[in-house]
Amino acid sequence: MNIVIFRLLFTLIFFTSIFLSLTACDSSSDAKNSTKALTPELITLAENGDLNKLNQLLSLGESPDIQDSCQWTPLMKAAQYGHIDIVKALLKSGALVDQTDKGSYTALLLAASRNHSDIVSLLLEHGANINHQEKTMGWSALIWASKLNYKSTVEVLLSHKADRLLKDFQNNTAHMWAKNIQSNEISQLLESPNPSQ
Repeated sequence: MNIVIFRLLFTLIFFTSIFLSLTACDSSSDAKNSTKALTPELITLAENGDLNKLNQLLSLGESPDIQDSCQWTPLMKAAQYGHIDIVKALLKSGALVDQTDKGSYTALLLAASRNHSDIVSLLLEHGANINHQEKTMGWSALIWASKLNYKSTVEVLLSHKADRLLKDFQNNTAHMWAKNIQSNEISQLLESPNPSQ
């Protein structure tokens, strides 16, 4: 019974921390309303997947690296929401692939945390730092994908030589997280010398 309670508590804390780290810098309603009003249009278009309007703004000279008050960029929003055509357009326009927000999240981390393996692959092809760790928990893209049981993203990251031994701030590797959530499939991938096996 204690193990069940521990797992439920751990799951609640884990998903609460994910939600808070990915949704906003400040949780007060006033801050959310003022942040919405100050969000650059290019970021909103990237979040919503509006490629035509995004391309129009980029052609008018809008910076692909514009940031909001949380230091999010259009590339981060497009990566988080799985808009691969937007990601391609922003990269073509010269967006910085490893730009970080206030928590040191990158577009790669955000794509990996949502299992957008096609975007993870594209960002890596454009030079994204595969082993970058955000500064709140020390999670890398591989740790994120392993913790959340995202097989396709783990496979992409391993095929690009992600560091399997990288530890987060709790001294856990991706493999330790996979074992913690009892994902034999992810554990086997992380143990295999060849990720396709």
